[in-house]
This record gives sequence, C-alpha cells and structure tokens, in this order.
Amino acid sequence: MNTDNLSFCPGHITGFFRVENKHSEILKRGSTGAGFSIARGVTTKSELAPKTQIFINGKEKTKKAKVSNIAIDLFNKKAEVNCNYKIEHNIDLPRGCGFGTSAAGVISLLKSLNNLHYSKLDEVALLQIAHQAEILAKTGLGTVAGLSVDGFEIRVKPGAPGVSEVKSFKQSTNLVAVFLVNGPVKTTKMLKDKSIVRKINNFSQKAKQELLEDFSYLLFMEKANNFSKMTAIGNKKITKMLEYSHSLGVDAAMLMFGNGIFTIIESELAQDYIQKFKSNFHIKESFTSEIYYSREEI
Repeated sequence: MNTDNLSFCPGHITGFFRVENKHSEILKRGSTGAGFSIARGVTTKSELAPKTQIFINGKEKTKKAKVSNIAIDLFNKKAEVNCNYKIEHNIDLPRGCGFGTSAAGVISLLKSLNNLHYSKLDEVALLQIAHQAEILAKTGLGTVAGLSVDGFEIRVKPGAPGVSEVKSFKQSTNLVAVFLVNGPVKTTKMLKDKSIVRKINNFSQKAKQELLEDFSYLLFMEKANNFSKMTAIGNKKITKMLEYSHSLGVDAAMLMFGNGIFTIIESELAQDYIQKFKSNFHIKESFTSEIYYSREEI
C-alpha cells in the first residue's frame, strides 16, 4: 500500500447558482452558476483499519459523516476493493457556512484513498464519485464541478465532471477574498418557495451568460451581490452588511449558505475593510484567503 496518502482540496465559494436537479441520471444532475476556489480548504489522511472510523478536526464523527461514508462505499465498489479505513479530515474553514467543505472533504478523501491503493482510478472517476456522494447525501449539487478547475469558474452545463461543462478564469494575483462570518445557517426556507426559485433561476441564467461574454471579478461580485439580495430575504443582518459594504464602494455577497458575507478586494485594502466592519457589526470570525490557482490536478 502507498503511504503518500495525505491529500488537499481547496474550499469553494458560490456567487450565484441555478438548480438543475431533475434529470433521472445522477451524473447529469447538479447546478449551473459561478464561483471560485480559495487557498484554504480540507486536508484528509487515510489508512487501512479493522473498521472504518472518520475523524473531523480530531473528533470522531463516523456516524455523522454521511457524505464521507457514502464516498467510501462508492470508492470500494468502483475500485473493486473491500477495505475499512481510518479517515482524518482537517478542515481549515468554518463548517456549514458556505465554504464547500463537504465537497472539499469528499474530494480530498477520495484522492487519499486512491493514493492508498496506488491510483486505481483516474481523476474523472474520482470526481464523479464525489459528485454522486454529495447528491446522495444532500450536501451539494454543483460544488464538485466547480472544484474541478482552478480560480474563478462558470458552470455552463450541469452535472458531474466528465458530463458538465465548466469554464475557468484567472484574475490578478493581487486579489484576496475577504470573509466576515457569524456561523452556519440552515438552507433558507425561501428556496422552497417555487416563485422565488423561478426568479433566482432566471436571474442566474442571465448572469451566467453576461459573465461568459466578458468575465471580470468586479462583474462577478456585482452579480453575486444582486443574487444575494434575493436569497438573503428575511436575514436583516446580512442585508445591512451588504448595504454597508456598498456604502464603502465594495460589492459583497452572502455566503451560500452561511450567516456571513464575502467580497473580493485588492490585498492591501483588505484589513481596513475588515476593521470598518468590526467597528459597526459583531463579527464572530473574519479572515482573508487567496484565490486558489496553484493546483496541478484535483
């Protein structure tokens, strides 16, 4: 067995999305929209064990780690092995706050398992397993596809990698993402309102086309901000934070879905932006992260 089984996957931020989950084939379900990867993420280590145990940041979470358990079962079946593992996820981001930690965790897990078994599966097969696990666990739709490329991305066609169409874009390396976070939120009830879902789906389709024609991080943030104004309905604090950011001349957007906001700004302006917010709002956690471009492969 291979001992080089420590694997990393960046986190992912969604700016806006359109749900595309009605296809009968799971590999063709997902979402379209746009987002970007960040330098902070999830590192996972795996090793063979008498029984499967899953640890998250040092605490055993075997029963609660639904998506990891599903991914392990799918991997064993696809790789034609019958093994148990000790899995250690180290998550360097707030959980349940819209940072794509579920997808990053399952991708890094599958990479680690594949290394353990001397790369039995290719990259597309691993990502398709990750996509299936996310949908079966109901933890995501399009994040795995978004993480199949570096930097900024537009998911043009829904589905798993190998089925979906994703275009990537690189912007200035002097940019950082700024995050102001007050914890997780449950997926908003608004997404169960068919009329509002129809409205955000129509918006996302138009926004996607405009970004494809002339991509820039500023236009991305403008579209993400407009999308947030629809999805943050009922969250007065998020609405006020978005308005305050706008008063500073910076478009910000709600984390999808978390109790916080993000923006993209020149690195030398980031700390001043954060301090202004801290002077006007209670912020549980604030940090910056570079946009992730350095990956050679998933």
